[in-house]
Amino acid sequence: KLLKDASRKDDKWFIHKRAMAEQKGKLELNLAESSDLSSFLPANDFGKAKYKKIIAFTTETVDVSTISHFLKNNIDDYQKRRIFLKMDTQGYDLKVFIGALDVIDCIDFILSEISFIPIYDGMPRYLETLQIYEQYNFIISGLYPISRKKDLSVVEMDCMMLNKSRLIQDIIK
Repeated sequence: KLLKDASRKDDKWFIHKRAMAEQKGKLELNLAESSDLSSFLPANDFGKAKYKKIIAFTTETVDVSTISHFLKNNIDDYQKRRIFLKMDTQGYDLKVFIGALDVIDCIDFILSEISFIPIYDGMPRYLETLQIYEQYNFIISGLYPISRKKDLSVVEMDCMMLNKSRLIQDIIK
């Protein structure tokens, strides 16, 4: 509701309530006490110890789509737009990215929450995630710590990346 209200002030801002994954279908969403910790993945022991409100109190079956399907069916001339894909899916960013591979050459920037110490079962670690992003020509432009352990080691970081292929196209123009 807050996003919808804020978007009314800007005619270039569109809000779409969608859950994204690597393929269309249905998935069980683990609803946590703190909604920003809800995930398709179950919390692991470390996550439960670090974030008391991460424990799912219920689950909900939700329809999921892909970024590729969404762009092709909802955004006119998406190939000509500057697309910034912000993913903050509590351990599911890589799967969302994989669901965008059909249109990946049209995405200029991504923001992904990468894990140095996973808080969910099945959550990929940062090296695996970065390797796949780099395989598709994304380069790191910034790393921003989100959370740390008491010993100051990083748990998660926001990772801003640029699509090198799109960047080169802009330079050539």
